[in-house]
Amino acid sequence: MQIVRPEEVQLTLTNGARVTVRRRLNVREQREMYADVITFNRETGEVVRNPLELPRATIRAYLLDWTVTDDRGELVRIRDHPRAVPDRARLDAALDELDPDDYVDLLATIDAHLAREQARREAEKKTRTSPPNADPTLNSPSEPVGALT
Repeated sequence: MQIVRPEEVQLTLTNGARVTVRRRLNVREQREMYADVITFNRETGEVVRNPLELPRATIRAYLLDWTVTDDRGELVRIRDHPRAVPDRARLDAALDELDPDDYVDLLATIDAHLAREQARREAEKKTRTSPPNADPTLNSPSEPVGALT
């Protein structure tokens, strides 16, 4: 098992803007991302997925900050201070104001990051060994347990 430590990665969009994203999501962040694309109809009990929300949910989950500026050259703020997570309403409003091509570029940049991270984790799995001094019999009973005893 592994704990996902918060790590930030800097990426550059094709227009030169920089974005700060999470290297990887933990379970809570991943659950929140999935919840963004699923609604529950209380009347019918039906769980409804909205695939149109998946790109926005991915951006919301990974994006921490950016250097995007408005038409006056002012930074478009999505979080209150450097260590805060983006304010959801502010982020959604900013995403809605983006040029569609820039939105696609932002999503493609994050998707490429996710693909690189997945490849890195797969490569690590192939070379992973047990930690030094690991006891392979830890939590194993020293004698047979069950009907034969």
